[in-house]
Amino acid sequence: VASVCCDSYDGEDRLVTKLVEAGHRVFGFISGPDDSYVSMQRTDAACRRLRELGRDVLIYKGNFDYESGQKGFDWLWQSTEGKLDAVVCANDPMAIGAIDAARHRTGLLVPQQISIVGFDGVAPATWSSYQLSTIRQPVRRMTEAAVAMLLERIERPDLSPEQRLFAGELLPGTSARLG
Repeated sequence: VASVCCDSYDGEDRLVTKLVEAGHRVFGFISGPDDSYVSMQRTDAACRRLRELGRDVLIYKGNFDYESGQKGFDWLWQSTEGKLDAVVCANDPMAIGAIDAARHRTGLLVPQQISIVGFDGVAPATWSSYQLSTIRQPVRRMTEAAVAMLLERIERPDLSPEQRLFAGELLPGTSARLG
């Protein structure tokens, strides 16, 4: 099947490496649904890199929404008995929910006491209340590639399936201390 996607492995690898370089030690990951290929990739990438860097990680299964970011943060915070100092989220809405839970439910200062990162680069991530550290997907380039691939297939239906992988851009916001 032809596809266009952002390189989740590279993006998560960069985020996690920067968090470890900044001195974070106790990690939590808030994933998306089990049936999401993107969630599986991002979870696998972050956890693999954390293991390579000698860090353990607790995983909370979320739903790619704000509420599961809040619930995930609460669960991770309780599970680590308040030792959690970095949360990696499989998307930005969950990261925004985790930031609000950290600030309003536990009184933590973000990023002074806890770092929270996301993935996607959605518009609310840039709002001044969040300024989320995230990987922004090159949506315009990905869309243009998908349209071009579709038009090629219409003209030449016998083409072999093609996969185009795009690197995301690291946006170092103020939600995390990054090395």
